Formats: sequence, C-alpha cells, structure tokens
Amino acid sequence: MTALSETVDKVRGFYMGASDYITKPFQQEEVLVRLTTHLTIQRQKKELAALNAKFFKTNTELYEANRRLSESNAAKDKFFSVIAADMRSLFFYLLNLSDSLADTASGCDCKNIEELAWSVRDSVRQAYHLMENLLHWSKVQIGVAEFQPRKLNLHEVISKNILLMTDMAKQKEIDLSHTIGSDMSVYADPNMTDTILFNLISNAVKFTHKGGEAEVTARFPDSDEKKFVEIAVSDTGIGIRGSDIPKLFRLNEKFKKLGTAGEKGSGLGLLLCKELVETLRGKIWVESEVGKGTTVRFTLPCTAK
Repeated sequence: MTALSETVDKVRGFYMGASDYITKPFQQEEVLVRLTTHLTIQRQKKELAALNAKFFKTNTELYEANRRLSESNAAKDKFFSVIAADMRSLFFYLLNLSDSLADTASGCDCKNIEELAWSVRDSVRQAYHLMENLLHWSKVQIGVAEFQPRKLNLHEVISKNILLMTDMAKQKEIDLSHTIGSDMSVYADPNMTDTILFNLISNAVKFTHKGGEAEVTARFPDSDEKKFVEIAVSDTGIGIRGSDIPKLFRLNEKFKKLGTAGEKGSGLGLLLCKELVETLRGKIWVESEVGKGTTVRFTLPCTAK
C-alpha cells in the first residue's frame, strides 16, 4: 500500500516483486478481495505443483514398469525359443529311434530291439515331463493355475513321489530315502506340492553318480514356532559352482547340465519350483559344493494364515 499513484511507481513496485499494488486511500472490502484472490492463486499454484510432482512420479513408475515388462517379455521369448529347440531335438531323436526300432524289428534282432525300446521309453518319459512342466509354468505365468490348498500329510506326499522315482534310482543303484515323520503336515495345494517334490527328487537322482545317495528330510525352523516346515532334498552328486547357483532361478540365464548317466533336462524344473513355492507362500534356495552334492531347501506353511 502506498500513496504513490503514478504508473512509473506501480511498474517499479511490480518489478521489485510485489504481487499487487494498492494506492491510498483504499477500501477495506477491496483489500480483502485482493488478498483472497492472491491466497487462492497461491493455493492453486501449490496444488498444481503437487499434481505435477505426482504426475512425474507416476510417469517414472510407468516407464520403469514398462522397461521391466519389456525385459521380461524378451526373456520369455528367448526362453520359449530354447524350449522349442529342445522339444524339436527330442522329437527328432525319437523319430530316429522309431526308425531304428522298425528296421531292427524287421531283422528280428531281439537284443537291439529291447535296447531301442528302452531308449524310446526314456525319451518319451523325458518329453512328457518337459511338456508337463511347461504346461504348469505357463498356467502360473498367466494366472490360471488351479490353487486349492488344504492340509497335507507330508509323509504320504513325499513317500508317493519317492516311489515314482524308485525305478530310476534302482537303475543307478542310488539309495533314495526320506526321514519324514507320519505326524508332520503342511497347508498347500497337493498338485503344486507334487510337482515341486517330483522335480527336486528327479534332479537329485539325475545328478548323482551310480552308488550315491539322495534323501528328503524336513524340520521346523527354530525361529518359526512351527509356522513353516523346511523341506530339504539332498544328494551326493556332482554339485554346482557357487557362481552358477543364481542362474538356476533366472529366466534369462537358462542353465542346463547333463545328468551323470547322460540324462538331459530343460532347465525349466527349478524355475517352475520357484514359481510354485512362492505361490504357496514359501521360499526356496540352493546349497551346493562341486563334487560333494547339492541340497535344495524350500519352506511350506503349516496353516492357512
């Protein structure tokens, strides 16, 4: 407020940083209206600045999410191309075996027929296992995997999955066993739990030398007050280098090794196990030493909450 009413004075006042310029004498109503107007403008400026900041943050988050999605899609595309190549090689091998079997059968070479028949059976079993894992994994990825958790007797579940691998273990003279008590239980989906255990137990047998051992154990971690069960699948096999362990659970770093009897794998099993364990509210990790064996540990909840 000033008694200077010349235009040059008003201009100088605005140049000095004034928001308004009121000359004397003044009316109280005019001053109040002007103050209200400037307060409204300042409030709107602050609100606009807050909205701009929020917009910038949201835009940054969207950009980052889009970047991660692009990387994930690229990794999945690469992964599926590798899986497709594995499937193509496997079925090409089956076709060749079938041709050889047919040729041998025409010559009545019973010994060779039996050997070829076993090879065909093993290859078909491998193809079926790969397709089953791929189907489970794809259902988890698109969110349509059936999930019906209930109380499971751990002794029964593990005994059933060990029984499925008994023949393969006997062929390699591997001592396959478990030490799970009949009173131990978990709260989980039975199909998902079977898939996890079958993959881990088959890996233990696959990567253990003839005459070795594979064992499934379970315990309650001391700090969990029986909220979770920690299950461990251990073997005395070839082991894994420490630097390679993180690759086991990465989609963009497909890690494969031949079994001790030349068994092939897709590298999908552990990725699927990780997805399923986390769906069941658990965690999974690997401990290993080259030449001494591997232990894969994972947790499952004991209750619904």
